[in-house]
Amino acid sequence: MKIRNILVKKGKTTKPKDNKLSETYFISAFPKSGSSFISLVLADLLKFQLVDIVYSHFREQDLYLPKMEGYKHVSTISKHHTLATVPNIDILKDYCVKPVVLVRNLHDVIISLRDHISKTLRWPHFDVPCDFNEWEESRQFDFLIDLAIPWYIHFYVSWKKQYLNKKMDILFINYEDFNKNPLSVFKTMLEFLGHDFQNQDIEKSIEKVKLMAKSKNRINKGVLGRGEAFLTPSQKERILYYTGYYPDIDFKEIL
Repeated sequence: MKIRNILVKKGKTTKPKDNKLSETYFISAFPKSGSSFISLVLADLLKFQLVDIVYSHFREQDLYLPKMEGYKHVSTISKHHTLATVPNIDILKDYCVKPVVLVRNLHDVIISLRDHISKTLRWPHFDVPCDFNEWEESRQFDFLIDLAIPWYIHFYVSWKKQYLNKKMDILFINYEDFNKNPLSVFKTMLEFLGHDFQNQDIEKSIEKVKLMAKSKNRINKGVLGRGEAFLTPSQKERILYYTGYYPDIDFKEIL
């Protein structure tokens, strides 16, 4: 039984004849894959509200039905690091939402994640030791490979299985493609979502977001290939080892 139907029976919400939201777009992304910047550009271009539809950022970012109901009649865009679990997929299907999934090379993810965690000393999926910044760089990378990479692989596999099983319309976007040609990637996303904009309009929104405070647009180094340069062969091999548990999934686009 669908989650929304269960809540209806419990009197938590009402069930309209049409579950479709006003106009809602959802981005599920690898952390450190440019999702903040991309969602800001789309929100500016489409004139949509950028909203959260999860209960909290400091836990698994599962979709939170009361928040989705609250934005039912508002055109919104949301970006979260959400796994393609059965409950999350049921909610997206129930509301007729087509997800865009952002992924990135796992070697580069490790470097960007280290840069981020060294500033915050917190992460939703594991505890960060208070002396993390006193460690040797190689130990920091080892820590993140062992604790973060399994979650990233879980994320990727969950969405790829939905895509391969043709459970719903899903658009995968690779950060490397976005970094090299953002205009082309935005046009691909907009077409998938049913919109057509002139290049100059897209470029105008891109430039507008670039001028925002760094704390908002989250623009970081975004340099491709840092993982290849900084990780040792044995560290890269360990990342590859984790992917071996899923021989039916092609990991080439994130390795």
